[in-house]
Amino acid sequence: MSLFAGSELVARVERAECMLLAAAAAAARQRSPDDDVLELPIAGGLATWVGASSPVNKLAGLGFGGEVDQAERCQATPSLTS
Repeated sequence: MSLFAGSELVARVERAECMLLAAAAAAARQRSPDDDVLELPIAGGLATWVGASSPVNKLAGLGFGGEVDQAERCQATPSLTS
C-alpha cells in the first residue's frame, strides 16, 4: 500500500469536491435568490463564492482539464476579485 495517491485518484477526489461545491452553490442560490453566488468553471475545476466568510468560497480541481492561465485571467478581472 502506497502512502501517495496517484494522479487518477487525485483527479477523482477533485471531481467529487467540484460536485460538492456545485451542489452547495445551487443550495445557496435556492436559499437566497437575491444574494450573489459565483459558480465559475475554470481550468478543469470550479470556483465558488456564496458569501463572506463561507467555507464554500474556494477553488477545486484546478488544472485537471483546462489551462491554468485561465485562472490568472479571471483573477485579473476586477469584478471577480473585488
